Amino acid sequence: MSNASYTLSFAVGRRADFALPSSYSVELLAGGSVLATWSSADNTPPSAGSFVPETLTFSSATVNAAHAGQSLGILMLTSGSTSQQANFDNFSLNVVTGVSAIPEPTAGGLLLIALIGIAAVRREWT
Repeated sequence: MSNASYTLSFAVGRRADFALPSSYSVELLAGGSVLATWSSADNTPPSAGSFVPETLTFSSATVNAAHAGQSLGILMLTSGSTSQQANFDNFSLNVVTGVSAIPEPTAGGLLLIALIGIAAVRREWT
């Protein structure tokens, strides 16, 4: 959607019996192209046996118009050994579209129109 703000919310977890990978990330995609990335390098890791909430925000005003109408996707990436694991859960995507306001007449404008109408009707009667 054009002129929209996207917020991808999710939880990152760490098993009690596994270490976290050296890096892990979440990407928001449109038609296979990466729109925005959340990275473990920029965030505090969860403690063993817990999940932490995270968010990834993105504004469609910052992308090429060619991405409009493309299917959205989520890609979770990890790097490290097989004895390391990051867990992801509870994904939700919230989209807020820009609203172009249609100006409405103010009370003063309506009063002016009413007075003109009354004057026109009164003039016809006299």
